[in-house]
Amino acid sequence: MSPETYTQAILAALEQEDVELANSLFELAQQQAVRLSNQSQLELKLAQANSWWAATQRTSSELWRGFWLGEVHSANSLAASTVSDFLLIGDVRDLGRELANWPDSDQLVLGLSAAGIGLSVGTVVSGGSSAIAAAGASSIKAAKKAGKLNKKLMQQLTRMGENSINPAAVQAIKQQWQQLKLTQLNAASFKELKAPLGQLVQPQVVKHFKKVSNNIGTISTHTGLRGMLETLNKAESVAQVSRLAKISKNFKQGYVGALKLLPRLGKKLAWLSGVMLELVASLLNALLWSVLLLWNMFKLGRHVFR
Repeated sequence: MSPETYTQAILAALEQEDVELANSLFELAQQQAVRLSNQSQLELKLAQANSWWAATQRTSSELWRGFWLGEVHSANSLAASTVSDFLLIGDVRDLGRELANWPDSDQLVLGLSAAGIGLSVGTVVSGGSSAIAAAGASSIKAAKKAGKLNKKLMQQLTRMGENSINPAAVQAIKQQWQQLKLTQLNAASFKELKAPLGQLVQPQVVKHFKKVSNNIGTISTHTGLRGMLETLNKAESVAQVSRLAKISKNFKQGYVGALKLLPRLGKKLAWLSGVMLELVASLLNALLWSVLLLWNMFKLGRHVFR
């Protein structure tokens, strides 16, 4: 990428008040040792955009709406929504909302909410080992509700969760839910809900959700919540999410910028993987053919010189 391409992309991001993208593009340029056009001026603009006062003005309302309403329009609101779910407020709110709409509820949100409650409780019980998966599940749900989840990925996740909801468990939870209030949640309340919640979604489906949630959580660990949100917006399959999780370890804070400038990054890796597999297969085939040829020559030599 030329210095001008980076510079134009950074300026465009700043004009749209997308400071996180601008920061990531700048970091990517530094990683690639690219000297930007008017770099000193760009650094000044970024410093102003990242100042405490500018950041506070930009994020306060987003955090409030993300935490209490579950609305996701940026990484900040995603962070608030994820914290809300991690404290069980968001998952409880969404689970109650979808139960009220049953059988016309959004089964993906319903399943992720139930799985999220289980993973959040499991995080406490396991001393934190489920935290990454819990955060990933919350982010998938938040991106879905905000319309930022890639359509093809959403279709695959929806297919994974199809017919996985147990109607009998729904009725059991609804009966208990009517007597429950957010202000009265305690350990005893969740203990009563534990059995029906555990039966709400098929274990195999929960296992699949946990795997993709782990990958999403891993991306967040390396690249931040913005990287996670961009992944959910661009990845077209669970397999691509897995590949991008590996890529995120290399790019780290430059990951969002890489997705912006190299939007087919995951697909390129998939193509390269396919090429490598073909090369390995061809090599093994040639090796086998060579062994057979040598064996036949050996047998022929023994016959001739007998």
